[in-house]
Amino acid sequence: MDLKAFFARLFGSQAHAATPTAASPDNRPSTTQTAETIADDDPRNAAGYQRLQAYWDAIGPSDRDLLTYLVNPQFQGAPAWPNTRQAYRIVRPKDSLIIASDGLSDPFVGTDIAGKQGFGCEVYIEAPELAGASFDDVRSSWAFAFIELLAQNIAHLGGLSQHIAKYRVLSLELPLSGALPPEWLSANGTAGCLINLPVEGRPARIDDMPFGPVDILCAKLLTPAELADIVAGNADARSALAERFNQSDTGHHSRLDRL
Repeated sequence: MDLKAFFARLFGSQAHAATPTAASPDNRPSTTQTAETIADDDPRNAAGYQRLQAYWDAIGPSDRDLLTYLVNPQFQGAPAWPNTRQAYRIVRPKDSLIIASDGLSDPFVGTDIAGKQGFGCEVYIEAPELAGASFDDVRSSWAFAFIELLAQNIAHLGGLSQHIAKYRVLSLELPLSGALPPEWLSANGTAGCLINLPVEGRPARIDDMPFGPVDILCAKLLTPAELADIVAGNADARSALAERFNQSDTGHHSRLDRL
């Protein structure tokens, strides 16, 4: 992962996000000096983890081990996550595979920010072509590179909940040269995605988390032509493309055989 290459054409605009600094606090909500600090052993922390686990258990079994790091990316220049922990879970629905961030919605332990469940979201990609893949093969896959970089961009932005409420479906452009086949990349070496695609039978939000609701955001890899349409058409193009996917055979799945 190129930790200096975080940029995005969010909402289909031409503006690029600034390069994040290591462990920057700027992506966290402001604190006060009056409320009680959230402790490591606060029972609400465990309750939130259990609720998130229950959400994924309803979709499919999760691997026992999480995808994590020997050295936390935060200490190598990546954006800070709410409670430092940066991890990803592998969920295995029948004939498919999900890679999901696990930590963006961790509470802000050590602070008095008790009105928000971390950055208020987790993000995932579903790639049926990886069904049955080993843990190591998932870690080295294009799908993990995709969701890892997407999650880091979301951390840099401090979450997406306000933008989701305003725009419903978002677009993001990610530098994924080397992770995806060349035909999936734009002339700039980037790949696009749609974020918050609806998935039938799957709630897009967990409302009963201890510190606040958490959006569970499904992201779909876009072809270069689809990305170009979004950059040219902005919100209307995003909505039209999301509806087209909703009516298609592939739906919310990300598949390299679409090209």
